[in-house]
Amino acid sequence: MSWEELEPYVEEAFAGTAELAVTVAPEEAGVSRDDLLFAARENDAPDEVLELLEQIGPKETFADPEDLREYLLGEGLIEE
Repeated sequence: MSWEELEPYVEEAFAGTAELAVTVAPEEAGVSRDDLLFAARENDAPDEVLELLEQIGPKETFADPEDLREYLLGEGLIEE
């Protein structure tokens, strides 16, 4: 999967974390895997997107979309 296919769901998660009523502990400020999955499900993401996001470690948090992109590239989960 390419970053471009995933990006709309990522942007939604970062833009709406507070609005999505997903609680993030202050020491874990950022967007978590659960935040990403919630946003993707709310926006009817295809199964391929959900399956990719489920591969992110449950304790991972990301400061911004680029942080997530670098993580996914490093894990070999998305194509450049």
